[in-house]
Amino acid sequence: MHSDTTLEAINLTVRRLIAESLQRPIEEVRLDASLDDSGLALDSLSLVTLNVALEERYDITLPDFISEEARTVRSVRAIAELIASRIAESTKEGAPV
Repeated sequence: MHSDTTLEAINLTVRRLIAESLQRPIEEVRLDASLDDSGLALDSLSLVTLNVALEERYDITLPDFISEEARTVRSVRAIAELIASRIAESTKEGAPV
């Protein structure tokens, strides 16, 4: 697995993108932080922008973070874990048989 697709690297990338979106220091974006009003308070435009940036960065497809399908993806950690899972799935699918 490429080093930038480790869970630790993905966590850092997600935190960095959220920090940039909110114009806050990355230290304020904790892994357990909620994306909604009770936590980071990302608005729908920020969530869509984050979604697109992560899909492009990792060449994967993610559920829209504002959709019902993504209800369980409500924290920074959950996003990173979902990305790691999707990368693992795409790696298995692309592996020679």
